[in-house]
Amino acid sequence: MTSKIYGDKGFISSKITLEFLEKGLHIITKIRSNMKNKLMSLQDKFLLLKRGVIESVFDIMSAICDIDHSRHRSRVNAFTHLFSGLVAYTYLDKLPSIFRKKYDAISAI
Repeated sequence: MTSKIYGDKGFISSKITLEFLEKGLHIITKIRSNMKNKLMSLQDKFLLLKRGVIESVFDIMSAICDIDHSRHRSRVNAFTHLFSGLVAYTYLDKLPSIFRKKYDAISAI
């Protein structure tokens, strides 16, 4: 079974793609203008569109919850810092969501 990685257009290179395929990883990206079209499942298309939401979560976690510190003196401190950032993220009032509700689209009109 292959795992999937969702990346941006700049992530594509034939060398990296072959290395990942050998390891059982499948890279899913948008198609560049000089590439041939390829078939993609609807689930992959949907999740590729939601990549921005995932990146915004990482941005919130690194900026607001402060989990981007890299100079820990021990592994325990690193995991404690990461865990406290994740807990702080869960207590935020507004969190990004992959799924939109119908009334959100209607209220924007």
